[in-house]
Amino acid sequence: CNFVSLAASKCRQKKKQWLNDLQTKVETFGEANRMLTKEAEKLLEEVRFLKALLLQHSSCKLHRRMNSFGSEIDEFRA
Repeated sequence: CNFVSLAASKCRQKKKQWLNDLQTKVETFGEANRMLTKEAEKLLEEVRFLKALLLQHSSCKLHRRMNSFGSEIDEFRA
């Protein structure tokens, strides 16, 4: 009977440690997720800003030159 009680106690300790480790992982991944979400939001905001800036200059000669240069690069990559 002592052996069964000792085995059950060890099992409960292992389960408790496993749950603690799991909780630590949940917190770590949760924090990483929050940080990556903030970074993604910043990058999307930067993309919106750059697109707006590009639209402001859509009629200038430099923009047309950059577009033609971009198509040359695309042809080079193919």
